[in-house]
Amino acid sequence: MQSTAFAEPLLKAAARDVTSDLDLSSDEVTCLLDLAGQLKAAPARYAQALAGRGLSLLFEKPSLRTRVTFDLAISSWAAIRSTRTVPSGSASL
Repeated sequence: MQSTAFAEPLLKAAARDVTSDLDLSSDEVTCLLDLAGQLKAAPARYAQALAGRGLSLLFEKPSLRTRVTFDLAISSWAAIRSTRTVPSGSASL
């Protein structure tokens, strides 16, 4: 898998709430793009990367194409997923 030096920026990002790409440092963005390239080049290597973990997706607008794309990606990494569309301006989930 990844070396510790490579993964360090991602571990720092994972330890806090990231709600925008502006919340990431340039090192973290570079690391994410490198990891994305590795995932695309060798998807089988990461097939169980999220096994036993759960992910939740919240969408403001109902977009079938976007939701299905995310669902397929999460499924390919063996994660359990929950998807919900939250209307704009809604304060409750």
